[in-house]
Amino acid sequence: MLNLSKGKSPLNLTKSQPNKTKYTIGLAWDTDADFDASVVILNGGVRSDMVYYSNLAAAGVTHHGDVVDGTTVTGDDETITIDLSEV
Repeated sequence: MLNLSKGKSPLNLTKSQPNKTKYTIGLAWDTDADFDASVVILNGGVRSDMVYYSNLAAAGVTHHGDVVDGTTVTGDDETITIDLSEV
């Protein structure tokens, strides 16, 4: 598990495991609030696609569904898988 915090150094995935291409990002919460996981895909610094609860897939990126109440699921409430070899 990796916890990211605002203001910390950026995460460099290629340094720690250069041959790994598949990642899962999980978002968990335990309130009746609705949080949403999303991924913005950039090409040359310009948005080329976005994956979120209403657009569940793009090349190499899959959102596994919207959860609107964090108290109904144990563990990660929303997950997104990314295969960097397909992005």
